[in-house]
Amino acid sequence: MTILTVRANDTATAMDEIVEKLGTDSYIIDTKKVGNEMLVKATNNPVKKNPTGKASPKNFSNMMSKELSAKLTGSVAIGAKDQDSNTEIVRQISPGNEPDLTIFKEMNSELRALRSALDDMVLTDMAGLSPNLQSTTKVKLQKVGFSSQVLQKLKASLSNVEYEEGRDQFLKTLAAELADDDPDEAIMNSRYIFVLGASGSGKTTLSAKFAARIA
Repeated sequence: MTILTVRANDTATAMDEIVEKLGTDSYIIDTKKVGNEMLVKATNNPVKKNPTGKASPKNFSNMMSKELSAKLTGSVAIGAKDQDSNTEIVRQISPGNEPDLTIFKEMNSELRALRSALDDMVLTDMAGLSPNLQSTTKVKLQKVGFSSQVLQKLKASLSNVEYEEGRDQFLKTLAAELADDDPDEAIMNSRYIFVLGASGSGKTTLSAKFAARIA
């Protein structure tokens, strides 16, 4: 019977050396910590009977699978962006211990829904309550008739600015959203064309030009 004793800084490093020298069918005989190092004994031909009453040697491949599965499962929890690759590794090493990524997906969906809900709220504590709370840019624009849907869509133009500045930014952004790529064609395709202006500003002349072009 071949017995190999390996001293390493951690169990995983010791297992790597054991599988390299004895193969994945090796068995762990004993594991103990000596100072800051791990002392691991393994064999590739264990004794079938165990008259001393000690626990039977553990199959090395099973121990390695559990060790690596635990480490990789932790990696999936810490680095969400590497979930797919880490899950594939876990699946190959330990099919019975695959992490349930459904939990992470549900948590991500709940966080997105919570963030969306908070975007529509004005949050403050007792110390922050004041009459000025109703004078925020978003509240003032909503009072003059802009819908919450429009304000929510253009909320980026309202961030951390005074009312006058926020109002101007909001109106510029709204105008850019409403403007047609081809205003001439948009006017000509309209069912009604309204010409407004002060007396003597040329409303009649402009109306005549529209009529001539449409005809």
